[in-house]
Amino acid sequence: TKPTATGAAGANGVASGAPSITKPTSFGAATKTDYASGAPSITKPTSSGETTVTSGSDPQFSTVVSLMHFGGTEGSTTFTDINSNTWSAFNGAVITTSQSKFGGSSLNTQTGNRRIRNSQAWNGLGTGDFTLEAWIRFDDTTPSENLCFIGWLDSFSPITRPMWYITTAGAMGWYVSGTNFILSANGIVSDNTWHHVAVCRSGTDTKMFVDGVQAGSTKTGDTTNYSNGDLMLGSITLLDNGGGMDGYLDEFRMSKGTGSARYTANFTPPTSAFPDS
Repeated sequence: TKPTATGAAGANGVASGAPSITKPTSFGAATKTDYASGAPSITKPTSSGETTVTSGSDPQFSTVVSLMHFGGTEGSTTFTDINSNTWSAFNGAVITTSQSKFGGSSLNTQTGNRRIRNSQAWNGLGTGDFTLEAWIRFDDTTPSENLCFIGWLDSFSPITRPMWYITTAGAMGWYVSGTNFILSANGIVSDNTWHHVAVCRSGTDTKMFVDGVQAGSTKTGDTTNYSNGDLMLGSITLLDNGGGMDGYLDEFRMSKGTGSARYTANFTPPTSAFPDS
């Protein structure tokens, strides 16, 4: 059953300033070619409520349980996760060099319900802090049906699991157990434009961000146990009847556990690929 959008909330103001980066270094063909050795880290919120982003290695790297840069050659079905997690392609999901946010390649999820899947125990977010984030680029942000770009399946029943999706009106939602925990204003993302998106739980407060700006209201009192299942990138359904993202995904990162709540206020999105240490 597809989620429906029932109401929307506005976004907060945009933080100013941008992180600095150091000189890129080169990696092999199977990985990105423009990683910055310095990458955003998050410090305490400022008095204005914004989050300060600085350059350097990731001080929260110990909380990272999955990180993919989607590096590789055109048509590759190898999806390298630096945490050695296993991802499988379905319906023609491949690496493409036609679009990318960083490094010249990304995951192609255009048409045909393309997706990659992980079914390992690590992928549950649990009951504690977490940050789930990626760069996404939609070909169409006002589709004829709600389109999920990241979500979990449990015995072919996605409704009891988190779904991160775009509505037919171009709103973005974080949908859990039949309810929109968070729903943004309509038109939150633009066609053919890369957007940094994040969902972060700190304590029992869960927030969603688009391009560093909070989208929708804070979900307070969130004690949900986000247990593991079939984690999908690109779509959530195993049925070949739509419901998946039409576009591209780059730089996927999941952090969880103590110290993993990266974004608790507005911030400047990363200006380089996520660091590997």
